[in-house]
Amino acid sequence: MEKKEIFFLIVDDSETIRVLIEKFLTLNGFTHFIKAKDGQDALDHINANDGRIDIIICDLNMSPKNGIDLLKKIKRSDNPNIKDAKFLIMTCESEMEQAKEAIELGAIDYLMKPLSKESFSKKIMNTISKL
Repeated sequence: MEKKEIFFLIVDDSETIRVLIEKFLTLNGFTHFIKAKDGQDALDHINANDGRIDIIICDLNMSPKNGIDLLKKIKRSDNPNIKDAKFLIMTCESEMEQAKEAIELGAIDYLMKPLSKESFSKKIMNTISKL
């Protein structure tokens, strides 16, 4: 799959993090992304948009719907545009138990905050290889 054909959903309650991820993706040659401020906002975008999502990059700790809640909803979905999406969870060291739970629930990997361009790029390329 070519980079220009990969569609991302970026979910984080911090606008700074959403902009940073968009910048990292752009620097890696990607051009298609939707940004959401929490799990519920992500679901609203998914329901309002009938385009496919290939990779979801999602924070764990958000309200009203957190990353685990969104992951469960995505994995149970019958929506052909998202049901096969690869899910990357973002976490900090204090949330490692939740990150492990996310992996058990079907997340493909996790990103450790604070994000670095190098580790982010490596995780994204590894995830793309599994599409």
